[in-house]
Amino acid sequence: MAAPPAPRDLRAQLLRAAEDEIAEVGLAALSLRAIARRAGVSHQTPGHIFRDRAGLFTAVAQTGYDALAEALQAGHDGVPGDDAPARLTGVGVAYVRFALERGALFAILTRPELSNLDDPGLAASRARPFRVLHDAVEDAVAGGWGGGAEPRALALLCWSTVHGLATLARDGILAIDVPEATPEELATLLSSTLVAAMGDASQGAPAGD
Repeated sequence: MAAPPAPRDLRAQLLRAAEDEIAEVGLAALSLRAIARRAGVSHQTPGHIFRDRAGLFTAVAQTGYDALAEALQAGHDGVPGDDAPARLTGVGVAYVRFALERGALFAILTRPELSNLDDPGLAASRARPFRVLHDAVEDAVAGGWGGGAEPRALALLCWSTVHGLATLARDGILAIDVPEATPEELATLLSSTLVAAMGDASQGAPAGD
């Protein structure tokens, strides 16, 4: 007879089951009992681990933010060489790819009211993706990119741009209005266009600005 999962393994098993359940039925229909069935454990187990739905959503959201941060860092590091604007483009493309490939996690990241926002672990994880983006922006700004704008404002601009594209792609609107291009092709085009435009702004800025 197989030994029962260790608590840490059981928690990870339930989180995977929750992501799969969200992908199948959506956030509104998610239940602890359904997650227990999917994970093959007793229906009381999720309550023992997460206490309630808010605790579950908090844990899933923390997993999502950590996974997104890792995906963005991989998108940054996956661009060869030391071209900081190109690496910033890689971050943008990775964001859209994550939204489409990990749609259940991305969905819960857009619903912060479902989680316990005062949870310190969640707060730390929430900061990670933006820090990756902000660091990539700062690297590009150090090389003269960005038209002299403040790095945080540039990071918010980049984030808003790729999040909007990711939402359009996830909701199927791009497939209707721009059927000839894949979401990843559009992400590459949009991210590289924004990065290039801000690079041009830097070159055109008056001396001393």
